Amino acid sequence: MRRTIGGLPRRQERRSSGRGVALAAVIAMAWTWPLRAAAPSGFSGSLRPAERAVLGLDKLTPAELAGLDAAVEAYRHAGEAAAARDAAQTAVADYQRREEPKRVARAMAQARREQAESQTERIEAVVVGPFTGWNGRTVFELDNGQVWRQVDPDVYYTSPQQNTPVEIVRSRYGYYRLHLKNGAWVTVARLR
Repeated sequence: MRRTIGGLPRRQERRSSGRGVALAAVIAMAWTWPLRAAAPSGFSGSLRPAERAVLGLDKLTPAELAGLDAAVEAYRHAGEAAAARDAAQTAVADYQRREEPKRVARAMAQARREQAESQTERIEAVVVGPFTGWNGRTVFELDNGQVWRQVDPDVYYTSPQQNTPVEIVRSRYGYYRLHLKNGAWVTVARLR
């Protein structure tokens, strides 16, 4: 059994009410269209007739009113642009004020790292004779007369090289590492 309201099925009632609303909207638009077309827009359109008369705007031609509206609109946008520019400058200044301590802390930490690195003992030398890597018990004789031995059990092999350049760097914890130019390294201790 279909439900009805007022004797009409629901579906028919909805269509008829939707048509009525649409028809009322079309009539309202048609009724107010001449009023909207005649009303000036912009600054001059926002004034009441009495205000327009006091300001003498009722004596201006439509072209002059359009020019006045354009000038007022440009002035208003210039003020908005200036306000936006001021707000942006204030935001940047606030950001810089908040971030300055962080930047100083980062710069000081970097300076401390660079100072520690400059104070780190570095020895550049050449391994005398053939070099094939290390095997856990390797002893390195350098061209400056120093002798170093491997302290950890790491193994690293490379193709045989003659007079291999190395760099020995003391870490901040006190141990030494022998570095090859290719980035490989091993922990070492000085024998003499």
